Amino acid sequence: MEQPTSEEILNKFKFILQGKVTREEVADFASYYVFQDTPNIENELTWKLLTIACGVDLKNSPDDYLHDEQDIKDWITSYSPLLSAE
Repeated sequence: MEQPTSEEILNKFKFILQGKVTREEVADFASYYVFQDTPNIENELTWKLLTIACGVDLKNSPDDYLHDEQDIKDWITSYSPLLSAE
């Protein structure tokens, strides 16, 4: 399987905000790569985004996510400018 890109992960964050995918779907996607016995992600930014995405579905309570929509927007804003440096 091909490695995900940082842009692909940031797009998944955008899709959460747009209601196109669930947080759980994004966390499952990221977990596939992060929790392999020997993760094979070469790009540091991609690795960082995958580790963030793994926890996007964590909850404080049954009805409250640990990371709110503003956190997701902040991740997009913070990490998008770094795509050009890859």
